[in-house]
Amino acid sequence: MLKKSFIYLLFIFFISVPLFAESTQEIGKVVFVKGDEFYFDIGETTGLRPGMNVEVYKIGSEIKDPNTDAILGYEEEKIASGEVIFVREQISCAKAKDLSASIQINVGDKVVAYLFSPAKDEIEGYAGPLLYKTAPTSPDVIAEFLIDKFEAKDFTLGDFNGDGRKEIAVTNGEDILFYTYYGAKFMHYYTFKGPWNAKFIDVSAGDFNANQKDELFVTNKPGNFTQLLVYEFDTNKNELIELFKTKNRYANVVTLNREKILLGQEYGYTSPFIGPVLRLIWKGTNLTGRKMNLPHVDSLYGFLPLDFTGDGFDEYAALDRDDFLRLYNSNNKEIYKSPMKYGGSNIKIIARDRKTQGYKIDLIRKDDLDGDLIQEIIAVKNIRLMDSALFALKGGLNPFRDSQIFGLKYKMGMLEVIWETQKLGGYICNLEITDINEDNKKDLLICIITDFDKKGKSVLRAFDLKTLQLKKTSETTK
Repeated sequence: MLKKSFIYLLFIFFISVPLFAESTQEIGKVVFVKGDEFYFDIGETTGLRPGMNVEVYKIGSEIKDPNTDAILGYEEEKIASGEVIFVREQISCAKAKDLSASIQINVGDKVVAYLFSPAKDEIEGYAGPLLYKTAPTSPDVIAEFLIDKFEAKDFTLGDFNGDGRKEIAVTNGEDILFYTYYGAKFMHYYTFKGPWNAKFIDVSAGDFNANQKDELFVTNKPGNFTQLLVYEFDTNKNELIELFKTKNRYANVVTLNREKILLGQEYGYTSPFIGPVLRLIWKGTNLTGRKMNLPHVDSLYGFLPLDFTGDGFDEYAALDRDDFLRLYNSNNKEIYKSPMKYGGSNIKIIARDRKTQGYKIDLIRKDDLDGDLIQEIIAVKNIRLMDSALFALKGGLNPFRDSQIFGLKYKMGMLEVIWETQKLGGYICNLEITDINEDNKKDLLICIITDFDKKGKSVLRAFDLKTLQLKKTSETTK
């Protein structure tokens, strides 16, 4: 009998305890109501973030102890739930859902905020791509989350909702998913469905209209032309809105001499990338191109200004069309070409003549990781399924299926490989250096694609760069 009771208790425990980590709660009250949106007095210092869930309660009659007449509490009736739209220092706003037409949210109603609620993608019945945590592949991985049935083409980081923190926007060419990172979790807060002809090949972000929110620059390649689509997140409507678009242009955001700038290049008839790389200037509802004194490179993608000599001024690095890494001095003179190939892209771009093709290769980043005022290059090397002429026939028969990441430093007129990862078991579509968990340490965030034969699986993986177990080597030994 005791054994049966114990099994019964275990059964009750497992069906009643959620599979996700327990939420912590913060109690507040409604201070302002506008339509189906309500403001409440719980701010960002509590850990509240966009995308988290809140509940609203009406406070009713007192509940008293029948013997002592002491007030034990109050009747509470849940009238609505809501999803947080934006968070400020002392106040936040949520959009109500499940609110009956006969019930109204009023100032003074109780608000319960759940500070560790699961992402939408983790809730049973969510129709979007599934996102769930996986076991870290090494002790150096801070977080690793899988987006199932979603073959990512690119991702970028930006403060899209103006809360002062970086969010992640990742695209599979048709949709764009937006995530925040909080409490060791990637949390989905918005999905943007692209236009009917969406074939997005690149996303980048930067605040070029000076409104304290990053714009999202999306390059679309739906056919025999390209489109540069410029979007911004409207926190009042809780949606991504199109600001304007231009035809036959690419865009990419880089940092040059500590200033974030927007680069542009034209889509050509006999070449996917034609003409010089220009600086794009925001003017009203359009972007105008300004010629810059830059080295002639194949593409604005894979073009990286950085100070690899430590003289306080930016030189340049670029991946060429054959995946070799080239360095240019501040006078735009080429001074080095790597003997080893880096980069590698599965995103093919065909020129308007339908004869010439190129690839979008944007797989190098920069940072001064050792603090010596000389910036290193962090470069991806995607590895083909087989390095064979037979598998190279007809282009797409030999895709990239594996990858490594290298740390490179310019010394004595050459690039030295100062560290490298092991093979990572998938194709890397992009990488960014950030502080994803806000611990004042540099992290490396990558998006790696696996399982290509079943609509793909994309993994967002964050490494702690300080503790990453790296193997010292030299490029000359390759």
